[in-house]
Amino acid sequence: MEHERQETPVGETERSGVSGTAARVPKRVTPEARRAAGRVGDDIAVGLACPDPGSARHTWFLVPSMNETVGAPLHVRRGQSILGGVLQRRGPLVVNELGNPRFEEERAMAADGFRSYVALRNDTAQRGPAAAVFASRSPRRFDAVTVGALVGYLEEPGARPSSADALGDVAQSVSGGRETVVGESDAFLEICRLIAIVARKNTTVLIQGESGTGKEVLAKTIHRYSDRAARPFVRVNCAALAESLVESEMFGHRKGAFTGAIATHKGRFEMADGGTLLLDEIGNLSLTGQAKLLRVLQESEFEPVGQSSSVKVDVRIIATTNVDLEREIRNGGFREDLYYRLAVVPIRVPPLRDRRKDVRPLAEHFLGRAVVDLGKPALELAPETMERLMAYDWPGNARELRNAMEYAALVARGGRILPENLPSQIDGGNGEPHDRDDGTLRERMQRFERRVVLEAFERAGGVRKDVAKILGIDPRNVSYFLRKHNIR
Repeated sequence: MEHERQETPVGETERSGVSGTAARVPKRVTPEARRAAGRVGDDIAVGLACPDPGSARHTWFLVPSMNETVGAPLHVRRGQSILGGVLQRRGPLVVNELGNPRFEEERAMAADGFRSYVALRNDTAQRGPAAAVFASRSPRRFDAVTVGALVGYLEEPGARPSSADALGDVAQSVSGGRETVVGESDAFLEICRLIAIVARKNTTVLIQGESGTGKEVLAKTIHRYSDRAARPFVRVNCAALAESLVESEMFGHRKGAFTGAIATHKGRFEMADGGTLLLDEIGNLSLTGQAKLLRVLQESEFEPVGQSSSVKVDVRIIATTNVDLEREIRNGGFREDLYYRLAVVPIRVPPLRDRRKDVRPLAEHFLGRAVVDLGKPALELAPETMERLMAYDWPGNARELRNAMEYAALVARGGRILPENLPSQIDGGNGEPHDRDDGTLRERMQRFERRVVLEAFERAGGVRKDVAKILGIDPRNVSYFLRKHNIR
């Protein structure tokens, strides 16, 4: 037999049966691993896989709850184990659905009702390379930010170092629902590290990046991992706020405060009390609105329109923008004092063309969502299709990639996405589709029209009346152009 499970009282010596080597089962997992598990969530069990000295085997145990009882150790050959998998990958081993266990430890976890786990290298001075294992009875518990948090906690001062590139192999396997952060590029993983650090703080965060890069998803992720997760997450689209409505929308108004105020209305700050307020596209807020917002950020209180007394709120602020705010400051379009109030923790999201390693995991994630929404059987991307996706520059970033996968899933026949199933502007693969000068006059005009409509959609933050104003068309025609070019 390659392994055997034995009940061993905590603190007793247990022999592995290989060359008579004695392997003492630790009384507890490393303190940093226990601390990391507790900070990520109460539902996380923690375990350790550590080598038996002078043996090709290692000892594995899991603490089902955060107490001092170790439970039953298991001895497994290192090459056929979680520890072997971690050492081989040189990074986290993430399994978000234990449907078909490969390792003996996985079978043991599945038998105890665990559905997902992440294993990280966590060296111990006494035993050498080891793996800290964090397991959950919930499927898809470990997304990239959770893994980043665990790595960060293990690497805190006083903790044993984990592998230098511990996040280097967190790929498309890590996900956590419809709106989740997905990627494997160095830039993306660095953002995950930063989010894992700031999420539990009340620090104001400014997320900057081109339209479609996923800034709102990152903001929601910060909220989800914060201590305010059970409280409201409220979004206000600053680009859609008329200057005359800024005060009423942000701070609310009382009945009769102005003509048309037939009822008392709570503002976004009051709605978000105790939670998080997302100031989306803050760069499009008027200077008058910026001045009013600055006062609230400084004093954490405001007066609703028509009320003389102040209302005090406890709100965490996250702001996003696709505008270069530093340039706007130089041009007089954005207040410098507000910028520094917002940019306590600045996060810059690179465009998708600058992090091409994220194209594959994002494409597979969006395709998986699309087939579920459309009620279709599973689809896979043909290798030649992936080549086209990797060569394209994605001017609309992840939003354009999501739309492309929805379109491809809709028109595909059979079980594979072929290049001809992609939208026309992508099925050319030269990396600069909007500058192409090939094709018929009709095809070139369609590409140009789509680019103009997409740019208007992004500038307007998705507000259709503003899209119509930018394009100079009747608002009733906006839906036609968005459907025509698969933009949403």
